[in-house]
Amino acid sequence: MDDMEWPAQLIARAIEPDAADDHLHGYAVLGDLAKHVSFADTIYLALTGELPDTRAAALFGLALFSFATPSVGEAPTHLAIVTRLTSGPFASALGAGLATAADAARHLMSTHAELLPWLDTPTDVLPDVASGARDPWVATLIERVTSIDANVDRLRAEMTKDAARIALLHVAGLRARDQMIAAIVAASVAGIAAETLATGPQHLGIYPVNVPKFEYVEDED
Repeated sequence: MDDMEWPAQLIARAIEPDAADDHLHGYAVLGDLAKHVSFADTIYLALTGELPDTRAAALFGLALFSFATPSVGEAPTHLAIVTRLTSGPFASALGAGLATAADAARHLMSTHAELLPWLDTPTDVLPDVASGARDPWVATLIERVTSIDANVDRLRAEMTKDAARIALLHVAGLRARDQMIAAIVAASVAGIAAETLATGPQHLGIYPVNVPKFEYVEDED
């Protein structure tokens, strides 16, 4: 690396700063995007390089809602509130939660690797990782999806919640695993921030420290 001649400037490939108005994939952020499309559409543009059509916009917006509420029982939100309980600054707690959200999304996509090729060419038989008992949450999601597009065949009532949400991202037009990871993390900001803002050091006394039950055992050696 010492022998190479390196450029003196960073290369922007998506965002073009401008004195009057920044641009994202060629679109003026304040002059075009803020005036004519939703923020969900702007996220879609950031991930794919193109604005969604009306159908894709509605489906992608629904997909973001479906990932927007990671509970305190999920690692990203749990870590964020533990950071706040132990007097960590809000920004540090939010950062820890979002870093964990990115890793959780990566893990989710890795464990559902068999689902992505199935979504490209769906058959009657779901991959094992996507199959589960009929979940009322999934039924509600499918009801909302069919109100947008009655011909979606990639969402099945017997899918797990995670599989259904991934399928919805695919139906909305996302194909690459990294695009889906980015969408999941972008959506999860809302829920993680909500729980973190509602939590503080004053709540440490009601945190279930000993759940599940544990005890320390000294090593006999």
